[in-house]
Amino acid sequence: MERRHFLTCTAAALAALAGRDAWVAELLARPPAAAGGNVEPLTGPQTDLLAAICGALLPATDTPGATAAGVPAFIARLYADWMLADEQRSFRDGLADLDAGARMQHGAGFPALEPSSQLQLLEEWDAASVAARNGGQAPTFFARVKTLALLGYYTSEVGQERELHVRYGGGAGDPGGPNCTTIPMRI
Repeated sequence: MERRHFLTCTAAALAALAGRDAWVAELLARPPAAAGGNVEPLTGPQTDLLAAICGALLPATDTPGATAAGVPAFIARLYADWMLADEQRSFRDGLADLDAGARMQHGAGFPALEPSSQLQLLEEWDAASVAARNGGQAPTFFARVKTLALLGYYTSEVGQERELHVRYGGGAGDPGGPNCTTIPMRI
C-alpha cells in the first residue's frame, strides 16, 4: 500500500471516529499544492498556538507526544499545501477563536496557560464538539484540529511504532514486507 493511500484511508477512518467529518479525507485526497499558494501563511503566534493545542491533546508520557512526533509541522504542511484559500482563512479564524476563548476565560492565550487550564479548555471544546455532532451540526473547528492531530500522530513513526507498536510499509524484500505488522499490536 502506498503511503498516500494509507494516509487517505486513515484520514477517512479518523474522520468517521473523531467527528464524522469527510473534510479531512477530502483534504488528503487532493494533490499537494491544491491550495494554489497561501492566502496568508500561519504566523509565529498561530504556529505556537497550534503546537500548544497539539501538545496538550497528545502530551508526552512514556512515549513521545505530538510535538516530538512532528504533529504541528504536519498540520502546518497540510495548511500550506493542501488547504484551499477559504479553508486556510477558516483555519486561521478557528485558531483565533480558540485563543480568544482562552483569553476570555483565563486572561491569557492558550500557549501561556498552565496544563490544568489547557486541559479544562480541551474538555470544554471537546464537549461542544460532541454536542454539535449529536445535534447534527457540522464538525467544530476543534473537532477538525483534533482529527488532524490524531492523524498526524498515529501516522508518524512515533505513533505507529512506539504507541501502536506496528510498522507499515517495510520494503518488499524485507521480512514483514509492505503492509505487515512486524511488532505485536496492542489495542
